[in-house]
Amino acid sequence: EKGEWQGCTVMCVGSGPSLTAEDAALAQEWQARSDRHKTIVTNTTFKLFPAADILFFYDKAWYDYYQSEGELDKFSGRLVTPSMTLGAERISFENIHHVQNSGAASVALADYLGADKIILLGMDAGFNGEQRHWHDAHPPGLYNAATWYKWTASFFALSLLIKTPVVNCSRQTAITCWPREPLESQLDHMISD
Repeated sequence: EKGEWQGCTVMCVGSGPSLTAEDAALAQEWQARSDRHKTIVTNTTFKLFPAADILFFYDKAWYDYYQSEGELDKFSGRLVTPSMTLGAERISFENIHHVQNSGAASVALADYLGADKIILLGMDAGFNGEQRHWHDAHPPGLYNAATWYKWTASFFALSLLIKTPVVNCSRQTAITCWPREPLESQLDHMISD
């Protein structure tokens, strides 16, 4: 529901190759410290964040695969998508139509839900040579980040539409429209507040 996360800091976690298990552990420890710390993960990153508040995805084929494998049964949060998918909460709002990837869409969703601040993690918007995700490539027939070269434009367009402060804590990133800061210092600052 629009505005339901007012007063919250939301961490949006993508599937970029720079995301580490250590980052995921820190982020989950941070999430557990306060009910005002929320997380949105995208796609297969739910495997590192089984207790995230929301798993956001676009692709029905991705959902069908992981549902049939029983993997999504391990996720305890809400499943949210803008597409028509049985078993997931369908959501539509203006800013989501301006982005073309799940990472940028998760930021748009955090803004729509009323976040006071958004932290990006694992939002590389690119790949490190051969690797496009922190995990292995998706099985044949599933989308494997083929349009990564368009993603920075989506994030930039979104930065012009939202007013929520955003800090990019991704270890490597092509996204330059928001300030960058190490994850540890960002979380230490918020935990001490």
